[in-house]
Amino acid sequence: MASVIAATNTNLQESVANGTFREDLYFRLAVLVVTLPALRALNVHAWPGNIRELQNRVQRAIIMAEGKRVTAKDLELTDAHSALPPQTLKEAREPVERELVQDALRRHQGKITSAALELGISRPTLYELMEKLGIARE
Repeated sequence: MASVIAATNTNLQESVANGTFREDLYFRLAVLVVTLPALRALNVHAWPGNIRELQNRVQRAIIMAEGKRVTAKDLELTDAHSALPPQTLKEAREPVERELVQDALRRHQGKITSAALELGISRPTLYELMEKLGIARE
């Protein structure tokens, strides 16, 4: 018997319901469904090991988790309390904005016009955002 592991960021149940995904294929794939949060959630933890340790912890957590969700406790992360969600919209937005801006600038070798175009904002808005987030111009 062959096994298939598949991943998607699309809600396949909704796709089956609206006819954009084959129902028979869904039921063949959905023998064991594991829903994971975005892996960027691990960035809020101090990660002590390498990728092999991460892989082992995730596998162990999936097997041993008591609930339907894998938590920081299941992953044996010692600083689980630091992973509390942000309290305000500003606290939630700033890290995401910083990451997106830095990534766009990195992809475009610091070219403001290209990065702003990718982000869907004007050059002056990108300059303001960089100043607000404390991102230095190269």
